[in-house]
Amino acid sequence: MLSMEERAALAKPVRTLQMIVIALLMGVVSFNVVVLVLRPGEAGGTRAPITPHSARVLGYAALAVGIAALLGLPPLARLLVASGRRSIARGSAPTLSVGAMRTETREPFMQSAKGRLFQLYFTRTIVSAALVEGAAFVNLVACMQASWMPNLYVIVLLAVALAAQTPTMMRVETWLERQERMLEQDRSLSV
Repeated sequence: MLSMEERAALAKPVRTLQMIVIALLMGVVSFNVVVLVLRPGEAGGTRAPITPHSARVLGYAALAVGIAALLGLPPLARLLVASGRRSIARGSAPTLSVGAMRTETREPFMQSAKGRLFQLYFTRTIVSAALVEGAAFVNLVACMQASWMPNLYVIVLLAVALAAQTPTMMRVETWLERQERMLEQDRSLSV
């Protein structure tokens, strides 16, 4: 359970992270609207010339990227967090300087183990959201060129996965509590 002071210290960086994830999601949604409007024969839209074979290859490649992002993201995020947590346990965690949570600030919470875990959460969330956003854009480009429905379905799944990355204070608190327990285990194993 976070104290009132810890919650206050996290309020601004959590809000910043929410804005980042929502901005990434809005980019995908906005470009999706463009793709749907620029369909040939509808609203005067045009497409760059592409052969049917190339369109099919692009569609399949984009599907592969989308599915790889959806399936590969959880293990990648776990690996990133485990590596960072082990560094914190050894006392050698690199200081992060991400916008609203610079570790050089006078905020003592961000210097604590819990603060460093939050920095790890911040980094993990941005990396995860960016990977999902990239896969969504690849599928949007494929949709624009090939108009293949499976790509559109993957875009919807990726948008949902991206929206699911949006942090809440409760989600951050639960994640920090779980990571603190795991950090203690890591510390006991490294002794």
